[in-house]
Amino acid sequence: MRPIRNWGVERSAHKDEVNGRRVWQLTNHEAPSAHFYFTRPSWLEGWPRPFFVSDRGNVANLYTFDEDWSVLQLTDLPRVEGGKYWTSYNGKTSFRAQQFGANFMAAEADPNGGGIYFSSGFGEQHLMRYDFASGKTEKLFDHAAGCITSDGRYSLFQSFDDDYEKKLRHTKLYRIDLATGARDFLYEDDGDFAHMLCSPVAPELVIWISYHRRKGMTINPRTGELGTWVDFAEEPKHRVYYHYSFLPKSSLLLCAHRGDIDCTVAGTGGKQIVWEIRSADGDVADQLKAWNGEAIAHATVSHDHRRVVGDTCRHDHFVEDDPAKKKNNIYLFDRELRTSSVVCAADSSFSARDEKGRQVYSEYLHPRPVFSPDDKKVIFDSDFTSGITQVYMVGL
Repeated sequence: MRPIRNWGVERSAHKDEVNGRRVWQLTNHEAPSAHFYFTRPSWLEGWPRPFFVSDRGNVANLYTFDEDWSVLQLTDLPRVEGGKYWTSYNGKTSFRAQQFGANFMAAEADPNGGGIYFSSGFGEQHLMRYDFASGKTEKLFDHAAGCITSDGRYSLFQSFDDDYEKKLRHTKLYRIDLATGARDFLYEDDGDFAHMLCSPVAPELVIWISYHRRKGMTINPRTGELGTWVDFAEEPKHRVYYHYSFLPKSSLLLCAHRGDIDCTVAGTGGKQIVWEIRSADGDVADQLKAWNGEAIAHATVSHDHRRVVGDTCRHDHFVEDDPAKKKNNIYLFDRELRTSSVVCAADSSFSARDEKGRQVYSEYLHPRPVFSPDDKKVIFDSDFTSGITQVYMVGL
């Protein structure tokens, strides 16, 4: 690593209000900071501390931590005008809470090691790669970063064309050869290719949810062959699949859908959330029925596949509930003992409001907990101590 700047140690600790654990706030800045989206783990093999994105100076860049937990800035991207920014209001002060900013759209580890792929820019986006050894950031191609196949050969990139009158989204899927930059068209369909992910162990397996077709789809990036890993077209309309991720070093998937029991959890269509572990063929290997009665919105599995960590974020940014009355915890589920427990509190404002009291969207305010490589720690995002989203860590 060759950092551009060392911002010093921002880490501080507090005693958790639920069970007394020590929780570390790792960042403390006036700009939002967040780890990568929970389906793309921030804590990469070969580096002992997590990576994250921060919007310091109104430019989103890549960061990590040194041995003493000082904040290291790794990229120095140019300012990009435009993008979607939301001003949130916590009743006293206004602050910005956008999703990774206009500069930094997505990030994913190079499966072959030695670097991180990400996209930068607004409008004309660029696929970039940060190299650990040289400390240099290289612009590769003129398109945003997609998911990277596990052999490091292809980037699967999506483009969208919205038909607002028909309320349809037309999506095109392209395959980019990372060695040559050659771009091939693979597939087109109505609807969003939601949460497209590459298997961490099978280069030929890429999945996504088609809400329009009510199916979980697969595609082979090499051949373009389409398949189905789960078909819920014949199931009740409320049973929508969403929020899924691959288990570490596996083609098994942790996925959630709306169940049949009515509940008051916002953002779930009034139904409880059911988590399952499924194979790429759609077979259910495990159903996680015990979360102390809580509806877990985001979850990931430990590297030894025994434990599942999740948050009770309500996943609805437009409900009219008072954000101050919302409580959120990080939960841990043990698949062997079939028990769950609270790790710590992670209260976020979730439904952030602007200065006029209107609800505004903020992906930053989802905790989205993920495990460290040794499964001894969990990192998550929250704004519950500062009003601005920061990165937190708690030991298990």
